[in-house]
Amino acid sequence: EIPAVKLSEGEAVKIFTGSMIPEGCDVVVPVEYTREENGFVLIQKLFPEGSNIRERGEDVKKGLTILK
Repeated sequence: EIPAVKLSEGEAVKIFTGSMIPEGCDVVVPVEYTREENGFVLIQKLFPEGSNIRERGEDVKKGLTILK
């Protein structure tokens, strides 16, 4: 299912492991490095752009049989 949320700069949304990444998302910060305070998400460790985001099929090599 494609998330109905579209993020703008400075926005965050909670997703779960294995979820599709919402449009506009450029990094996934593990919940262990966040906390919520007064309606804001505080990030306690910075991650480079693209961190924790996997592309569909990146774990499968061309020519590999994945289903029989």
